[in-house]
Amino acid sequence: MLTSYYARYQGPAAISISRVQPAWYPFSQSYKPLAPGPWFKSVAQTEYIRRYQREILNFLHPQKVWDGLHALTPGTEPVLLCYEVPHKFCHRHLVAQWFTDAGFPVTELGQVQETSEQLALPGLFS
Repeated sequence: MLTSYYARYQGPAAISISRVQPAWYPFSQSYKPLAPGPWFKSVAQTEYIRRYQREILNFLHPQKVWDGLHALTPGTEPVLLCYEVPHKFCHRHLVAQWFTDAGFPVTELGQVQETSEQLALPGLFS
């Protein structure tokens, strides 16, 4: 599984994990259980992490979420998307770490070396 942001990846493996996605974004698939709570813009980063873990991730099972995300993109690795560029704090990094800690590796899109053909992700580098 990969993570990225809306401006970087626009392809059929895209799955939004933000509360809403940009109106200009051409793909509408989303996985709302991973979206942050209504507090997401009103708390400090430390509180955000605490709340995201306590209110979101603690109620989910990594294997079930992993399977559910893969079911949304049959035959292709899902790319979990939100708004923030890779060097900024974002909940998708919390999700990636949560999966990785559970034994399911997740990589930020810019950190992979494979080509789009190898990953079966059309639009990967557009």
